[in-house]
Amino acid sequence: MGTFGKDLWRGIVSLVMPQSYCLLCGEPFGPMDFSLEGRQICHACLEQIPFVVPPMCQKCGRPLRGNDEGTRLNSDPEKPGLRGNDQGAEGDRGKKPRPRAALLCSECRRHGRIFQKARAVAVYDGIVKERIHDLKYRGALHVGEALGLLMARCLEGDLRLLASDMIVPVPLSPERMKTRGYNQSEILARSLGKVVGIGVVTDAMARGDGVMSQSLLKGNQRRRNLGDVFEVVSPSHVAGRSVLLVDDVLTTGTTANECSMALLKAGARSVSVVVAAVGILQSDWYGKNFVH
Repeated sequence: MGTFGKDLWRGIVSLVMPQSYCLLCGEPFGPMDFSLEGRQICHACLEQIPFVVPPMCQKCGRPLRGNDEGTRLNSDPEKPGLRGNDQGAEGDRGKKPRPRAALLCSECRRHGRIFQKARAVAVYDGIVKERIHDLKYRGALHVGEALGLLMARCLEGDLRLLASDMIVPVPLSPERMKTRGYNQSEILARSLGKVVGIGVVTDAMARGDGVMSQSLLKGNQRRRNLGDVFEVVSPSHVAGRSVLLVDDVLTTGTTANECSMALLKAGARSVSVVVAAVGILQSDWYGKNFVH
């Protein structure tokens, strides 16, 4: 059933049985596995989601392969670029044990991260990738509501992120907003904010026109493409406050980094990030010399 057909079916079903469909697949379901605020995601969809599980990069939340010995290069994830030691809890005999080095992905080792940390619900693959495309390109706004619920579940137990003063969605350019008609990050942010009880500020930031879509570019091109494109138009909204930035996908982390830089320059006390999905890096899984 296509997106239009699913939306039509959901509308018909909701007339007689409100909230009796899955927000991700649009199908009616029987046994319910997950529900928040009266909104539900069916067991079949949950089983297909590639949730992020440890080991993961302590800075950006990117999943790493099980053998993580080659990734421990920094003793402090809050200070990227400083090479630490990896003596772990043993340390030298008679000396105070040094902290175990942080687990970082290759992107976080190479490039400084302005945000404090990022966390993702799932790997950008399979059903999650398909549903995010539905949300961004086919107008399936109910998918954003579902992913926002899962983002709230992702933050369970993370008191630091849940203590954020405000949620700010990554803005779209006026050009893209005109053609799409909505900002998918704002849909995610509103669903998340409703569950965790944090206010969403949608007019704090703006994004300039004239840049290419990040999905068409690679690493260094992405960084050059977004240089100074984000602006905080209402610095008084963010000054002195902790910001939880929301986006749909984290690939290289360039968008999150550039937004964080703009927010911090405007006076934000701190910026953390939560996304629906994160991409894995081939170099972290196979090594930089891997050849297909």
